[in-house]
Amino acid sequence: MATVVCRNIVKNYRIGADIVRALKDVNVSFEQGEFSAIVGPSGSGKSTLLNIIGCLDKPDQGEVKINNIIIKDQTKKALADIRRDHIGFVFQTFNLIPVLTAFENVNFVLSLKNSGSAAENRGITMKMLEEVGLKGLEHRKPLELSGGQQQRVAIARALVKEPALVLADEPTANLDSRTGESIMELMMKLNLNKRTTFIFSTHDKMVMEYARRTIDLHDGMITNDQRKKP
Repeated sequence: MATVVCRNIVKNYRIGADIVRALKDVNVSFEQGEFSAIVGPSGSGKSTLLNIIGCLDKPDQGEVKINNIIIKDQTKKALADIRRDHIGFVFQTFNLIPVLTAFENVNFVLSLKNSGSAAENRGITMKMLEEVGLKGLEHRKPLELSGGQQQRVAIARALVKEPALVLADEPTANLDSRTGESIMELMMKLNLNKRTTFIFSTHDKMVMEYARRTIDLHDGMITNDQRKKP
Protein backbone atom coordinates (compact mmCIF):
# COMPACT_ATOMS: atom_id res chain seq x y z
CA MET A 1 0.00 0.00 0.00
CA ALA A 2 1.05 3.63 -0.36
CA THR A 3 -0.34 6.45 1.73
CA VAL A 4 1.45 9.80 1.78
CA VAL A 5 1.05 12.65 4.26
CA CYS A 6 2.83 16.01 3.89
CA ARG A 7 2.48 18.42 6.81
CA ASN A 8 3.61 22.05 6.83
CA ILE A 9 6.24 21.48 4.13
CA VAL A 10 8.62 24.38 3.56
CA LYS A 11 11.48 24.26 1.06
CA ASN A 12 13.83 27.12 0.17
CA TYR A 13 16.72 27.27 -2.29
CA ARG A 14 19.56 29.77 -2.24
CA ILE A 15 20.60 31.13 -5.63
CA GLY A 16 23.51 33.51 -5.11
CA ALA A 17 22.36 36.09 -2.60
CA ASP A 18 18.68 35.35 -3.21
CA ILE A 19 16.44 32.81 -1.48
CA VAL A 20 13.78 31.12 -3.62
CA ARG A 21 10.83 29.94 -1.56
CA ALA A 22 9.83 26.82 -3.51
CA LEU A 23 7.21 25.47 -1.08
CA LYS A 24 5.38 27.46 1.55
CA ASP A 25 3.64 25.50 4.31
CA VAL A 26 2.19 22.81 2.02
CA ASN A 27 -0.29 20.39 3.57
CA VAL A 28 -1.55 17.53 1.42
CA SER A 29 -2.17 13.80 1.73
CA PHE A 30 -2.74 10.93 -0.69
CA GLU A 31 -4.57 7.70 0.05
CA GLN A 32 -3.70 4.34 -1.44
CA GLY A 33 -4.94 3.98 -5.00
CA GLU A 34 -5.21 7.68 -5.84
CA PHE A 35 -4.64 8.88 -9.42
CA SER A 36 -3.77 12.51 -8.82
CA ALA A 37 -2.19 15.38 -10.73
CA ILE A 38 -0.31 18.33 -9.26
CA VAL A 39 -0.74 21.18 -11.74
CA GLY A 40 0.61 24.70 -12.03
CA PRO A 41 2.97 26.89 -14.05
CA SER A 42 6.72 26.33 -14.27
CA GLY A 43 8.39 27.32 -11.02
CA SER A 44 5.30 26.66 -8.93
CA GLY A 45 7.02 23.94 -6.89
CA LYS A 46 5.55 20.82 -8.52
CA SER A 47 8.83 18.98 -9.09
CA THR A 48 10.15 20.03 -5.68
CA LEU A 49 7.11 18.52 -3.99
CA LEU A 50 7.45 15.27 -5.96
CA ASN A 51 11.14 15.01 -5.05
CA ILE A 52 10.34 15.44 -1.37
CA ILE A 53 7.58 12.83 -1.49
CA GLY A 54 9.96 10.49 -3.32
CA CYS A 55 12.66 10.79 -0.63
CA LEU A 56 15.04 12.45 -3.11
CA ASP A 57 15.06 15.75 -1.23
CA LYS A 58 14.33 16.91 2.31
CA PRO A 59 12.11 19.78 3.39
CA ASP A 60 13.57 22.62 5.43
CA GLN A 61 10.54 22.41 7.68
CA GLY A 62 7.63 20.03 8.05
CA GLU A 63 7.15 16.30 7.94
CA VAL A 64 6.52 13.63 5.30
CA LYS A 65 5.12 10.23 6.19
CA ILE A 66 4.84 7.29 3.80
CA ASN A 67 2.80 4.40 5.18
CA ASN A 68 3.18 6.01 8.62
CA ILE A 69 6.99 6.00 8.30
CA ILE A 70 8.40 9.42 9.18
CA ILE A 71 10.89 10.06 6.39
CA LYS A 72 13.15 12.50 8.23
CA ASP A 73 13.87 9.83 10.86
CA GLN A 74 15.24 7.33 8.33
CA THR A 75 18.87 6.59 7.50
CA LYS A 76 20.20 7.02 3.95
CA LYS A 77 20.15 3.25 3.48
CA ALA A 78 16.56 3.01 4.71
CA LEU A 79 15.51 5.77 2.30
CA ALA A 80 17.31 4.00 -0.56
CA ASP A 81 15.44 0.79 0.32
CA ILE A 82 12.10 2.65 0.29
CA ARG A 83 12.85 4.12 -3.14
CA ARG A 84 14.03 0.75 -4.49
CA ASP A 85 11.17 -1.37 -3.19
CA HIS A 86 8.15 0.91 -3.10
CA ILE A 87 8.52 3.94 -5.40
CA GLY A 88 8.70 4.20 -9.17
CA PHE A 89 10.00 7.43 -10.73
CA VAL A 90 9.43 8.95 -14.14
CA PHE A 91 11.72 11.97 -14.59
CA GLN A 92 11.46 14.72 -17.21
CA THR A 93 15.09 14.10 -18.15
CA PHE A 94 14.59 10.30 -18.37
CA ASN A 95 17.70 9.50 -16.26
CA LEU A 96 18.44 6.38 -18.30
CA ILE A 97 21.83 4.70 -18.06
CA PRO A 98 23.41 5.58 -21.44
CA VAL A 99 25.63 2.48 -21.76
CA LEU A 100 22.71 0.09 -21.22
CA THR A 101 20.10 -0.95 -23.77
CA ALA A 102 16.40 -0.30 -23.27
CA PHE A 103 16.02 -3.89 -22.06
CA GLU A 104 18.94 -3.56 -19.65
CA ASN A 105 17.71 -0.24 -18.24
CA VAL A 106 14.36 -1.82 -17.34
CA ASN A 107 15.65 -5.22 -16.29
CA PHE A 108 18.24 -3.60 -14.00
CA VAL A 109 15.44 -2.41 -11.69
CA LEU A 110 14.17 -5.97 -11.23
CA SER A 111 17.66 -7.32 -10.60
CA LEU A 112 18.08 -4.81 -7.74
CA LYS A 113 15.01 -6.22 -6.00
CA ASN A 114 16.22 -9.84 -6.25
CA SER A 115 12.57 -10.87 -6.38
CA GLY A 116 12.67 -13.43 -9.18
CA SER A 117 14.89 -15.60 -11.31
CA ALA A 118 16.83 -14.13 -14.23
CA ALA A 119 14.51 -15.88 -16.68
CA GLU A 120 11.39 -14.57 -14.93
CA ASN A 121 12.77 -11.05 -14.89
CA ARG A 122 13.61 -11.21 -18.60
CA GLY A 123 10.03 -12.23 -19.37
CA ILE A 124 8.56 -9.47 -17.21
CA THR A 125 10.87 -6.90 -18.79
CA MET A 126 10.01 -7.91 -22.35
CA LYS A 127 6.29 -7.83 -21.58
CA MET A 128 6.55 -4.33 -20.11
CA LEU A 129 8.57 -3.02 -23.07
CA GLU A 130 5.94 -4.41 -25.42
CA GLU A 131 3.16 -2.76 -23.40
CA VAL A 132 4.78 0.67 -23.78
CA GLY A 133 5.25 0.18 -27.51
CA LEU A 134 8.96 -0.68 -27.66
CA LYS A 135 8.83 -4.22 -29.04
CA GLY A 136 11.76 -4.63 -31.43
CA LEU A 137 13.71 -1.73 -29.90
CA GLU A 138 14.79 -3.48 -26.72
CA HIS A 139 18.45 -3.75 -27.79
CA ARG A 140 18.90 -0.07 -28.61
CA LYS A 141 20.75 2.25 -26.26
CA PRO A 142 19.18 5.58 -25.23
CA LEU A 143 21.07 7.67 -27.80
CA GLU A 144 19.72 5.36 -30.53
CA LEU A 145 16.14 6.17 -29.49
CA SER A 146 14.00 9.25 -30.00
CA GLY A 147 13.01 11.42 -27.05
CA GLY A 148 9.56 9.84 -26.97
CA GLN A 149 11.03 6.35 -27.06
CA GLN A 150 13.40 7.20 -24.21
CA GLN A 151 10.41 8.45 -22.23
CA ARG A 152 8.68 5.12 -22.79
CA VAL A 153 11.77 3.27 -21.50
CA ALA A 154 11.68 5.49 -18.41
CA ILE A 155 8.00 4.72 -17.89
CA ALA A 156 8.58 0.98 -18.36
CA ARG A 157 11.40 1.14 -15.80
CA ALA A 158 9.10 2.87 -13.30
CA LEU A 159 6.23 0.42 -13.75
CA VAL A 160 8.05 -2.90 -14.17
CA LYS A 161 8.54 -3.57 -10.45
CA GLU A 162 4.86 -2.78 -9.77
CA PRO A 163 5.65 -0.23 -7.06
CA ALA A 164 3.09 0.88 -4.50
CA LEU A 165 3.70 4.53 -5.45
CA VAL A 166 4.58 6.04 -8.83
CA LEU A 167 5.77 9.64 -9.07
CA ALA A 168 5.74 10.99 -12.62
CA ASP A 169 7.15 14.41 -13.51
CA GLU A 170 5.58 15.48 -16.83
CA PRO A 171 5.25 11.85 -18.03
CA THR A 172 3.74 12.75 -21.43
CA ALA A 173 5.97 15.73 -22.22
CA ASN A 174 7.91 13.95 -24.98
CA LEU A 175 5.13 11.76 -26.35
CA ASP A 176 2.71 12.26 -29.22
CA SER A 177 -0.95 12.35 -28.19
CA ARG A 178 -1.68 8.78 -29.27
CA THR A 179 1.28 7.33 -27.36
CA GLY A 180 0.49 9.57 -24.41
CA GLU A 181 -3.03 8.22 -24.22
CA SER A 182 -1.79 4.61 -24.40
CA ILE A 183 0.67 5.29 -21.57
CA MET A 184 -2.04 6.89 -19.43
CA GLU A 185 -4.33 3.91 -20.10
CA LEU A 186 -1.53 1.56 -19.02
CA MET A 187 -0.98 3.53 -15.83
CA MET A 188 -4.70 3.65 -15.10
CA LYS A 189 -4.95 -0.12 -15.60
CA LEU A 190 -2.17 -0.67 -13.06
CA ASN A 191 -3.83 1.82 -10.74
CA LEU A 192 -7.17 0.01 -10.88
CA ASN A 193 -5.86 -3.57 -10.82
CA LYS A 194 -3.05 -3.15 -8.29
CA ARG A 195 -4.30 -0.07 -6.39
CA THR A 196 -0.99 1.60 -7.22
CA THR A 197 -0.91 5.22 -6.08
CA PHE A 198 -0.01 7.64 -8.91
CA ILE A 199 0.99 11.27 -8.40
CA PHE A 200 1.78 13.31 -11.53
CA SER A 201 3.13 16.78 -12.02
CA THR A 202 1.94 18.09 -15.34
CA HIS A 203 1.01 20.87 -17.73
CA ASP A 204 -0.79 18.40 -20.01
CA LYS A 205 -4.57 18.78 -20.13
CA MET A 206 -4.89 15.14 -21.17
CA VAL A 207 -3.20 13.99 -17.95
CA MET A 208 -5.47 16.32 -15.98
CA GLU A 209 -8.50 14.75 -17.66
CA TYR A 210 -7.37 11.26 -16.69
CA ALA A 211 -6.60 12.28 -13.10
CA ARG A 212 -9.34 11.74 -10.56
CA ARG A 213 -7.95 14.56 -8.42
CA THR A 214 -6.18 17.78 -9.37
CA ILE A 215 -4.13 19.88 -6.96
CA ASP A 216 -3.28 23.42 -8.09
CA LEU A 217 0.10 24.69 -6.91
CA HIS A 218 1.07 28.35 -7.43
CA ASP A 219 4.11 30.09 -5.98
CA GLY A 220 4.72 27.17 -3.67
CA MET A 221 1.21 27.12 -2.20
CA ILE A 222 -1.82 24.91 -2.84
CA THR A 223 -4.62 27.08 -4.18
CA ASN A 224 -7.15 24.40 -5.06
CA ASP A 225 -7.66 20.69 -4.40
CA GLN A 226 -10.50 19.12 -6.34
CA ARG A 227 -11.69 15.54 -6.70
CA LYS A 228 -13.81 14.44 -9.62
CA LYS A 229 -17.18 12.96 -8.85
CA PRO A 230 -17.31 9.17 -9.43
